[in-house]
Amino acid sequence: MECTMLLTWFNAPVGRLYQIPTTSGLYIFTIQTHAGNTPIYVGKAKNLYERMCQHVSNSEQNLDLKSYINNYPGIIRVYWAQAPYSNDLDRMELYLFRRYNPYCNRIEPSADRTLVCNLP
Repeated sequence: MECTMLLTWFNAPVGRLYQIPTTSGLYIFTIQTHAGNTPIYVGKAKNLYERMCQHVSNSEQNLDLKSYINNYPGIIRVYWAQAPYSNDLDRMELYLFRRYNPYCNRIEPSADRTLVCNLP
């Protein structure tokens, strides 16, 4: 039986990254479409703010995500939840990856199993 981790999710437009804390946690980039918010990338970070700044910088290595951030005509939002950096964070990232199958994630996160968490 899988247990569930309850998280408190926050969100902001990509242009307002200063609102993101420097703690560890999970994050989801979404684009606004006619169907609602569509996740395009999920990840985890030891420092959420630093990782978000890396993603929106010119040195971003993921060309699909970089293209969305630089060229998407609509609103891009980032959702984040603070969580301790541990194996549980790896498992929740894997759960989000499998749940959303985001376009900009090319490699499945490595974890021995998923840990279900609530969604934003």
